[in-house]
Amino acid sequence: SPQPPVFSFSFDFSNASSYDPKRDLYFEGNAFPNRGWVDLTCDGTGEDLVNCAGRMSFITNFTFSIDQVDDEDLGEGIAFFLSSYPSKMPPESYGENLGLLNSNDPVAYGSEQFVAVEFTSNHDLNYSYIGININSLSSFNTTRLPSNQSLIGTWIATIKFNNITSVLVASLRSFDNATMEPLVVSRELQDIKTLLPQEVAVGFSASIGYTYRELNKILAWSFNSTLAPPPPPPPTPHNKKGMSTARTPCSG
Repeated sequence: SPQPPVFSFSFDFSNASSYDPKRDLYFEGNAFPNRGWVDLTCDGTGEDLVNCAGRMSFITNFTFSIDQVDDEDLGEGIAFFLSSYPSKMPPESYGENLGLLNSNDPVAYGSEQFVAVEFTSNHDLNYSYIGININSLSSFNTTRLPSNQSLIGTWIATIKFNNITSVLVASLRSFDNATMEPLVVSRELQDIKTLLPQEVAVGFSASIGYTYRELNKILAWSFNSTLAPPPPPPPTPHNKKGMSTARTPCSG
């Protein structure tokens, strides 16, 4: 049988000509496009900022901001996720669930499984952190922000997954404070094929709760992925050694 082609695609959210918002972006809950960015939760201009949750996903590095609402304490955070396609935001996934889990189900199963990098500003913890999660929000791999630093402001995140080493690495640096050392967290995903299906949705989710609230915004986003081809079959006496592959770029 013919070998499947190498597949690669790229997506630049900050370049409006590189995507069609109606075709390439999918919004759930309270997420919506707003004047050159995407609000992941209610925008605070007349909407009720209680128990809000939203998710954006697409098929096809990123800058985000977290703003304080008046003088209220921060909560809860933003997550970058990979899940089965099409992704579906669980009901009642506001608050500490970050739009990823139902409040009654601490672990995701089946088609609701996910891998996520969370950027959490939960006030109950008295610190903020980045973490890598698999099917739950219990982050065994986390890196804390400095004790005097919150997630208020603008941040640049880079997330890399190496399919050879199976290591997922996330780094976070401050856009507002160039002297701040980047924060890095990593985790080995032992068998990615058991965690995610062949068709994967990639996107963002965020949530706020009743007691703690914040404004979560995605300001810029680019994504690029390449799927390596399988190894060629061994040569036989009846054919010559060689391999032919096709490379199909797909922009969305």
